[in-house]
Parts: sequence; structure tokens; C-alpha cells
Amino acid sequence: MSVDSDTDQRILSSELLRAPISHAQNVDRVRRGGRDFLLNMSISKRLALGFLVPMLIVSLGLVNISLQSYRLLTNVSTLNQHLLHAYTSLTSASATLKLTQTNLQAALADADKTPPNPETLREDHQVVLGLVEKYDTTLNAYMQNDVLALSPDLTALFNVAGHGTQIDEQRARSNDVLRTWQSYQKSLMLIFDAIENGDVSNAQILEITQTESSYAEAMTSLLILLRFTDGLVPSIHDAMMVEENQLLWVMALSFLCLVAGLLVVGKLVSATVVRRLQRFQTVVQSIEQGLFSARVEEQGRDEIAQVSHAVNTTLDTIVGLLEETKQQRDELAKSEELKRLHEALQREHEALNAANARLEMLATTDVLTNLPNHRALQSLLEQECERTRRFGHDLSVLFFDGDRFKQVNDTYGHATGDMVLQELGSRTRGVLRMGDTVGRFGGEEFLVILPETNQQEAQVLAERLRSAVAALPLATSAVEGGIAITISIGVASYPHEGVTASELCEQADQAMYWAKRLGRNQIRTAAEAVRANRDADLKAATAHQLKRVEGGASDGHTREQQQRVEQLRLIYSLMGALNWREPGMSEHAHEVSDLVASMARILEFNEEHAFRTATAAFLHDIGKIALPDRLLHQPKEQFSAQEWQLLHQHAELGADIVEDIPWLSNLAPAIRHHHERWDGTGTPDGLVGTAIPLEARMIALAEAYHTMITTQSYQSARTPAQALAEIELLVGIQFDPSLLSVFRSALIQREHKVDFKMESLKRDMLSTL
Repeated sequence: MSVDSDTDQRILSSELLRAPISHAQNVDRVRRGGRDFLLNMSISKRLALGFLVPMLIVSLGLVNISLQSYRLLTNVSTLNQHLLHAYTSLTSASATLKLTQTNLQAALADADKTPPNPETLREDHQVVLGLVEKYDTTLNAYMQNDVLALSPDLTALFNVAGHGTQIDEQRARSNDVLRTWQSYQKSLMLIFDAIENGDVSNAQILEITQTESSYAEAMTSLLILLRFTDGLVPSIHDAMMVEENQLLWVMALSFLCLVAGLLVVGKLVSATVVRRLQRFQTVVQSIEQGLFSARVEEQGRDEIAQVSHAVNTTLDTIVGLLEETKQQRDELAKSEELKRLHEALQREHEALNAANARLEMLATTDVLTNLPNHRALQSLLEQECERTRRFGHDLSVLFFDGDRFKQVNDTYGHATGDMVLQELGSRTRGVLRMGDTVGRFGGEEFLVILPETNQQEAQVLAERLRSAVAALPLATSAVEGGIAITISIGVASYPHEGVTASELCEQADQAMYWAKRLGRNQIRTAAEAVRANRDADLKAATAHQLKRVEGGASDGHTREQQQRVEQLRLIYSLMGALNWREPGMSEHAHEVSDLVASMARILEFNEEHAFRTATAAFLHDIGKIALPDRLLHQPKEQFSAQEWQLLHQHAELGADIVEDIPWLSNLAPAIRHHHERWDGTGTPDGLVGTAIPLEARMIALAEAYHTMITTQSYQSARTPAQALAEIELLVGIQFDPSLLSVFRSALIQREHKVDFKMESLKRDMLSTL
């Protein structure tokens, strides 16, 4: 095509663009108005009408879901709190009941003295009255916080879940506890009335015939109610599942309503907006292709119809201005006004980010110690659990708090206590490694998160932390000389003790609890806590069995013999706990005790002295109950020097244990010094020669002999002759030379089965148990 023809074509196109188009030239007829009701409405009203009904239904469903969810969470929280309070109340009542019976027997013993001390009897009476009042208060607290009575909604849920009978059973158990307590309380009053009237014999008869049986009934009904309360947890879970199912139905219906609403809105938008816009697009494409006679169809009186009418009216002029309009839009986008607005918006955005960062820091930091707070620790531990679960790494946590921290606040004030917490957090951070996190979990409790750390490594780090805290006092700027603080630490590791953040925290907390219970200033693992809890259940069951047979156990014994029976019951309970942790300890204790009893007979000890010496021999290793399990089960040939030193501390720990028990406190010297040596190189005090208590020297001989004739993990068993020969070599170095002949005679008597009154009493006690 020539240049002239191109120019003519452009002129023709321009003239067609600017010339008015006649009515006959319209290929597509334009329809105005319309009788469709929806098309006569504005698009905003039309869409609002389409969204309103389904969204209203969905909103009602969401409100219902929120209310039911809140009620469900509230019920769960309330029920858990009630169960915890009920369990605590019943446990406290059990302890109070035991203590009441113990003080009653003490009162009878004081009344039987000649002459009885009136002041002591009044004090005994006041103590028992105080315990009775405490039991009444505890029982009333349980009755007033009845889980099922305080939750009417729970009754209906229990019936639906098929546990409705437990409601009546719970009331019956509670009434039985109240009835048996009233019976026991009445017998108590009768006994004290008899004591006040000077009729001690009648009081003792009442105690045997009435009080013991009513006490057993009260304790039995209380333990039954305690087990029943503990068994409510699955039933409550079933009831909550009923309510959760109802919530799921509401959520499903709301979801269906939302889907139906979206379908209606989609249909409405497609029919009245999308299709018309598609036709609008077709007309625009026709114009782009040069068909300038095309027009947009006008239908209804809504915004699209108005726009269509405006487009049709101004089409002749707007086509020529499209390029100009595009240029103006580009220029506007590049104008200084937009730039200024953009910069202002950027500044506001940066200020908002800074404010959010500050709020985030305040929400996750403890204001006192400047350490991560409870919320931050929970979030971080959950992240570490997820990372550990994903990549199979190690993870451990330490849970610790200050021992007897309440005394710090009571003695020096809360300001000093806050300073102690701040310095405790700072000292802990100084001990930890890069990547470890310590935070304040609450009160004086701290949580340490140890990524990439197994249980053995965590125990090493925990010991380093415990030593660092105990080494130097805290708050030296506020208190002259500072405040000596120790900590008890619990250790839990993933995945053996838990796979979630809450499980790890709970297990570490339980381990810390047993670290405190077993003497404080030490480290306990979650596995040790589990075994200790099982042991506590075992001791409770044993105590219940002893109470059951108490009524007939004293027949044929004098009062002095009965006191010894009570002592032996306590002794065998302690040894049973140790034997559960380290099997074989009970047999070792019996053999050492029997050997020492035979030596006491040869040395012509009186009966009381012989009994005390044999009992100390029986309990000489009781301190091992406070040692970590790894020391009790690890082969001794693998012990380091530090572990041997820790193992030898069991003598001091055992002395500390018996010193806190009135009947056994006089055994402490013999237990503490049974690892002393004649030449002064022993532990714990390095005593020399006769400075070592005689009873401790006797125990040392008997223990060494029985250890040598018993197969150990680190040695084979020797014959009795070999063991005696080795003892003879160590006389004057480790053992008392004057006891060698006594020990030989004791071995000869054991071979000929020579009886001894102390040993006989122990055998009788074993048959009673």
C-alpha cells in the first residue's frame, strides 16, 4: 500500500470517530428500563440483600458456638478446680484423721503415767480438739465444694453420658464419711471424759473396743470417697464429650449455612453483574476492533445500566481521549503529591512497627527479672518440642525454685526477696550455655529450656547450676553477709517424660517436688519422681494394712513391748521404701542387724541398749533413700571419685532422717559414723579410735563382713573364712581391735543358732507384719 493510501485511511478513521452515529447505524439495539425487580435495585443493596440472610444465620451460629465453647471451657475449668479442691480436702482430712488417732494414743499414754501430769493431759486434749475442729473444717469445705452439687448442668450431662448413678453414689459416700466421723468423734469425747474423771482404764477399754473400730471405719470410708472422687475424671470427660458433640453439630450447621449463602451470593453476582459485564466487555472489544457503531446494552436502572447509558452517550468523544486519559493517569501516579503521601504512610508504618515490637517485648518479658515470662516460656517450649519432634533431636527442661524462699520474704521483706529473685536469674544465666533459655515461670519458680541436651547432660548442667547457687550468698548489697540460698531442681527429657510442653513442665515440676521432699538442695529426675510416687502409694497401702491389724497385734505384749512394736513398724516401713528402690537392701539390713545383736549380747548390753544398737544396724543404710537412682543402679566399678563421695554421704543423710523422728533420734550417732575408720581416714568426720561410737564400730564390722560374703556387681562372693581373714588384716586400720574376738564369737553363735531376745522380738514383729 502506498503512503498516500495510508494517510487517507487514517483521515477516514478519524472522521468516523468524530462523526455522530445515526440511529439506523446502531447494529445492537439499546434497551432502556426493564421490569426485573433485582435489576431496578442498586448493586450495593442487591449484594447486601444477598449476603444478609446467610451471614445472619452464620452469625447466630457463631455466637452460639462461642457461647457453648465458653461454657464448655468454663465447665472444664470449674470441674477441674472443684476436683482438685475436693482431692486436696480429702487428702488433708486423711492426714488429720491419722494425726488425731496418733495424738489420742499419746494422750492415753500420758494419762497412764503415775502420777499423770494434768497440764500435759490438758494440752493433749486441746491438741485433739484442734485436730477435730480442723477435720470438721476440711470435711465442711469438701461438702460445700461438692463437684456434682455445684454444677447442675453437669447432672444432666452425667445422665446423658450414662453416669447418672454416680451422683447418688457420691452423695452416699459423702454421707458415709460424715456418719463414720461423727461416730469416731463421739468415741473421742467419751475417752477424754473418762480421762478427765480419772478413769484411765475405762478410757483404754473405750479406745480398744470403740475408737479403733470407728477410726478404721472413718478412714476406710474416707479412702473410698477419695478413690471415688479420683475416679470421677473419666466420667466428667464423658460428660464433656456430650457437650462437645453438641458443639460440633452447631458448627456443622453453621458451615452448611455459610456454604449455601455463598452459593446464593455467587449465583446472584453471576446473573446480575458478571454476565452483564461480560457483554460490556464484548462491546468494548468490538470498538477496539473498529466497530464504532456498537453500543452497550442498557437493562434495568442500577449502576451498570447508568454506566452503560453514560458510555453510550459519550462514546463518540471518549475514544479520542483514551490516550490522553492514560497519559494523565501516568502523570498523576508520578506526581509529587502521591510521593509525599507515600512517604508519610511509610513513616506511620515504621512507627506502628516500633510500637508493636515494644508491646511484644512487654508481653513476653518478666518485669522483675527481665527474663522471659510464663507466656514466652510456654511458646518457646512448644516451638522446641515441635522442632525436636520434627528433626529427632534431644530436648530437656529444668524446673527449680528457691528452698524455703518464704522465709526470705518473711525475714527480710518482699523488696529483698525480689532482689534475691533477680540475682538468682542473673546467676542462672551465667551458668547456662549459648542457646539455653531460662525464664521466670511464676513466683519463685524458674524454667530452663535446654535444646540439643539429653538427660545425662541435663543432670550435669543442673548440678553445675545447683552448686553455683549454693556457693555464694545473694542480696549482699541489702543484707550484711548476704542470704544463703539453695535450690531444688527437677529434670525432664523429651520424649521419655513427655512429648508436649505441658507434659514436660508437669514431669519436671513433680521431680522438683520430690527433690524438696527428700531434703532440698538436690536434683531429681522425672523417672525418680514416678518411682517415688509409686512408692508413696505402696506406703499408704502398707499403713492401711497395719491399721487394720492393730486391734489384735498387742495381745500378749506388755506396754513396753507394744512401744517397741510401734517402733519396728516405722522402721520396717522405712526399710520397705529403701528395698523397693534398691532390691536386696532389706536382706542386707537384717543380716547386719542380727550380727550386731549377737555382738551386743556378748558385750552384755542391757535389753534397751541392745535393741537400740540392733535397730541402728538395721537402718544404717537408710540414707540411700535420698540418693539419685543412678547411684543405686550404676555398677560401682564405673563410679567416679565425685560419685563415690556422694554415695558415702548416705551415712549423714540417714542420720538426718532419724534425727527428725522422736523414737529414732538416739540412733543418729551410730548411723552417721558407721563409715569412720579406726585410723581416722574414714567419713564423714574423720574420727579416730575410741572417739568413734562403739555402736558405729560394731556396725562397720558386721556390714563389711556381710558385703564380702555377698555377690556384688563389682566383686564375687568370698567364703566366710576368707571374709574373716580379710577383716583380721584390717584390724587396727579400719576396725576396732578389741571387737575382733567379739565378732568371732558372734559368728560362732550364729552357726549354733543361739537365740537372743532382741532378735526374737524382731522375728515376732515380722510375723505380725
